[in-house]
Amino acid sequence: MLAPRRLALVLTTLAVVASALLQGCGDQQGAASTRASRTAPPPPAPRVEETAPSGVRLEDDFDLYQEWIDGFARRSDLALPSEWNLLESGERMPTGCGDATARSYLYCPADNQVYAGETMMSSLVDHDGVMAPGIGLAHEWAHAVQARAGITTAGPAVEEQADCIAAAWYDDVAHNHPALHLVGTPEVGPALTDVGAAEHGSGTDPAPDAAIAAAHRGIGACSDYFPERPLTGH
Repeated sequence: MLAPRRLALVLTTLAVVASALLQGCGDQQGAASTRASRTAPPPPAPRVEETAPSGVRLEDDFDLYQEWIDGFARRSDLALPSEWNLLESGERMPTGCGDATARSYLYCPADNQVYAGETMMSSLVDHDGVMAPGIGLAHEWAHAVQARAGITTAGPAVEEQADCIAAAWYDDVAHNHPALHLVGTPEVGPALTDVGAAEHGSGTDPAPDAAIAAAHRGIGACSDYFPERPLTGH
């Protein structure tokens, strides 16, 4: 048995050691807490790049324009053609309205299909910018909207309404894809003029300025050309 004095000394030593151990654990926890508080914040989410027409990869551009038109049509309760057709250089395709070629840009009411040729797409890019083929496609799609609404006559008012629908589509793309910086670009009017010339001959269609101005009020303003034939809900 240890003498009382020695026992007291041993107990004191053990108490000192225990206290030191407890202090060491506390220091480690504090250091860990400090390290945790200094941890760098998580990296920002990766930037999503906006898909844009290239003016070169025409098949990809065609698919992108079609996707944007489909989206606008569904949000606006507008009709769509039964098929979209892209014709490569040198290709000829029979339609319900005669043959379509790579120089064609047309909607055929007999089969409710849109036909666009790569040669014409390239020409529109060269003359009016990379969005011009999409504006032209929107104009042809507009004729499908009109056909579903029962607007089957031809004439300046029909073409002007189709321009209005195409310009409303363009405004929708500019609004929903701000990274493309489309607001204020001047290509809508020239593109519609060139598509009209390809459809009916140069100088036969009305200037698109009034239609573009109407489109800025929304797709509903385009119905004002034929108020007895509303465009939506078909």
